Amino acid sequence: MKLRSGSPLQPHHWRRISWLLIAWSLLLMGYNSIQNPLFESPDEVEHLGYILHLRQTGSLPIQELDEPPSQSHQPPLYYFLGSLLTRRIAPSFSEPERNPFWTSYYRDRVHQDNKNQFLPSSENSFPYEGTALLLHLLRIYSIGLAAATLLVGRAIGQTLWPNRPELTALLLATAGLNPMFVYISSSLNNDNLVNLLGALMLLLCLRAFKGGFSWPDTLLIALCWGGALLSKLTGLFLIAVWGSTLFLVTLQRKDWRFFLNRFLAIIAIFLATTGWWFLRNLSVYGEPLALDRTIAVWGARPDELRTAAIFFQEALYSWTNYWGRLGYGQLVLPSWLYAFYALITIVGLSGMIHLLWNQRRSIRGWPRSLQLRQQHFLVLTAAVLIYGAALAYYSYQNATGSNARYTFPVLFAGTALLVLGWQQWLRRFHFALPLTILLLASATYTIGYLTPWSFARPALVTLAEAQAQVNPSKRATWDAGIELLGTAFVPIYHNDERGLEVEATFCWQTQQPLANNYVFFAHLLDSSFNPLGQRDSHPGQGNYPTSLWQPYQPFCDQLTLPVIDNMVNEPLVANIEIGFYDPATKERLVASFEGLKLDLLLVDRIRLAPPQRPPQPGPEELLEADFAQGVRLGGYSWSATTIQPGEPVAITLWWESSGPLDGDYQVFVHLLDNAGNLIAQGDGPPQGGNYPTMLWIADETILDTHNLTVPVDAMPLSEETTLLVGFYRLQDGARLPRQPEAELADAVAIPGPLLQLQPAGE
Repeated sequence: MKLRSGSPLQPHHWRRISWLLIAWSLLLMGYNSIQNPLFESPDEVEHLGYILHLRQTGSLPIQELDEPPSQSHQPPLYYFLGSLLTRRIAPSFSEPERNPFWTSYYRDRVHQDNKNQFLPSSENSFPYEGTALLLHLLRIYSIGLAAATLLVGRAIGQTLWPNRPELTALLLATAGLNPMFVYISSSLNNDNLVNLLGALMLLLCLRAFKGGFSWPDTLLIALCWGGALLSKLTGLFLIAVWGSTLFLVTLQRKDWRFFLNRFLAIIAIFLATTGWWFLRNLSVYGEPLALDRTIAVWGARPDELRTAAIFFQEALYSWTNYWGRLGYGQLVLPSWLYAFYALITIVGLSGMIHLLWNQRRSIRGWPRSLQLRQQHFLVLTAAVLIYGAALAYYSYQNATGSNARYTFPVLFAGTALLVLGWQQWLRRFHFALPLTILLLASATYTIGYLTPWSFARPALVTLAEAQAQVNPSKRATWDAGIELLGTAFVPIYHNDERGLEVEATFCWQTQQPLANNYVFFAHLLDSSFNPLGQRDSHPGQGNYPTSLWQPYQPFCDQLTLPVIDNMVNEPLVANIEIGFYDPATKERLVASFEGLKLDLLLVDRIRLAPPQRPPQPGPEELLEADFAQGVRLGGYSWSATTIQPGEPVAITLWWESSGPLDGDYQVFVHLLDNAGNLIAQGDGPPQGGNYPTMLWIADETILDTHNLTVPVDAMPLSEETTLLVGFYRLQDGARLPRQPEAELADAVAIPGPLLQLQPAGE
């Protein structure tokens, strides 16, 4: 496996770059540990609970079947060390307030909307105290383990490529700046200790080839394996690393007694280290690994979720989780960043396959013909395959088991294979430096910008800045002291599963400190006040609950209001009402607006319309009757041309608009006999109030149907009828004038249906 140069830089430059990459990775970890809100990393509440249980009781916790899921099934080494390191800090835990609207808006999209599982609190402010202090110290403990992991990773690269420091740097850039690795390394999580011991196991085994798997190697490997298992169950699968190494060394030596004594020695030391743990699990759970209890508590995958389509989705989830699906899986990366990681993964895997194909002749003559690099390659491959198979099995058993970060004990093995694959395709190019820069930039963007942005509070603004963003005409104050400074609404249509939505902006301030976290609600209602959409959320899209508001510090809050599917097939009006309620009692706060006391406030009306309207039927009769303000009656259709008294008839009017009118006009529809007597009318707002004239837009046709019924006791003087149609304002009765050349000043005369004065057949 001769590898050519992939870098224009000198070796000493790359050695410095390796140290800089380690430093940058640790810097990102430190930044994330500070910026990441309390308990937003996976299972931090449960991990902290384990440590506090150890400190308070001196015994290991037990995962009971009738209790909520916890980390009590985990081996204790990580938690024991964490409790020792924080023994001088008073044990403290205040239960974080959960966000009931967590991931309520499209979990798998990049946005800031309720990505936080817990509501932020003032406790997470420097200088830290209580729970915040304890958690931040334990995050630093994890970063320390990650720092050791990176140093071991550097040693792995030097062992694999002693004369190729650029490949070692690329190994560190890919593994050490993997966003998922950086994120989990700055979290309270037992992954970090097993990741360190997994990397150390790989290093020991790679070096054991040169040492002939000596007794010191055997002792260290056995202790490392035992420590890994006592850190997390995934450490058990490190048998793939040392087992494949021992097997290859034995094949070279052709001494199966050597294999047997080394194998038995490792097993004996491993059991001496971990046997108490297996016996304890047998006593408590009736099984040595407590795996059945874990799956029972965390949720076994039901049979209906064991389909090929589901597992394909799970495989995609695992792949995104490997590179960066942060938090509890709700903090996703942009699609373009996943595309970048997909590209380098495909190039690396295909290059690896190509490399294996090129080496098929030498591998065919193994074991004597195997070179050291080829032995390394086989160990790396065995490690990745075994961990991949274990992940697939756990995903099959557990509906929440598709987290590829569980394979991070062999992260450097998988990454080394990718580096070999890249080298196979790109060795003629100086690829190491640009790829290193891209990997560094991707991690910096994800950890340095995207993650803190997802949890960011709305920016504070001045009153003038707030009023510049919204319509300040609707100002109101709630009893708790919450003041609405204005609102703005913009309907948006997306060509995906989101469909029609309303982007809402609300500007707020409080007149006094608020002790409670009140929930804000916004309702979209049609003209009959039927629901079109609704959102409930803590302010700041969950990131700025009311208990954190400071008096007279205005801010503007954005919230997306999805419209219920298939509710808007024609243009219509949506009334928007808002308010607050206490989540504990569900009681609404009372708002004061223009001297009125209201438990909900109607703040605006907006036009909603589908992106494309279905083809409109044409009118039976065409007209060109123009009114003021650019309104034209372009035609009409009667539902019947002959009617009897007491029989309803409908007329549909084709209005053509050039823009909104200056008020909400009603349509008058008056049916007259030949003498001009009113015999029926069907006045009302356009489309029954669903589409007010103030919301009409240019170049739009509005089909407006009105119903009329001639009373049975009416005494019309003729069978012929005429319909007068026009507009008037409800407030003052003023009619919308026609154009000056029109025959009538403020109406259109339309031939009406023929009225049968005698019943049919008489």
